[in-house]
Amino acid sequence: MLKVFQDQKLAFFNITYTIADPDLNMIGLCHKNHLYDLIRKKWVCYDAQGTSICIVREDSAFKSLARRVLGNCYGYLKTNFNLYSPDGVRTLGSFNRKFTLKDKYVLDLSNDPAQQLDGRIAVAIGVLLDTAERR
Repeated sequence: MLKVFQDQKLAFFNITYTIADPDLNMIGLCHKNHLYDLIRKKWVCYDAQGTSICIVREDSAFKSLARRVLGNCYGYLKTNFNLYSPDGVRTLGSFNRKFTLKDKYVLDLSNDPAQQLDGRIAVAIGVLLDTAERR
């Protein structure tokens, strides 16, 4: 249904993933700057025209810094993300890891009733947050 692929094979600071449909028509892009990750993980997502459609950030700056120092503390400091409108003000949803024996994630877009964020891009964001963040 979707194809998500890394644009550069070797990327040091900035990395971009393209989201495409099965016919390889571009749906959107997700961009990440690894230097920003030193403080708090952040992704910026764009539609096919290059317009910013959402910002994805770790849920808490304090927890983010604690994870850098302490690790995940056996799952107690799990990494959750919030999805925001392009201006970073309005919350569109969340991507949360549930505390279970197996990895279980919940992508909640209930704060986006107007469906500003394309559902296909939201699903791709979930896959990227799980795989690219090595959670």
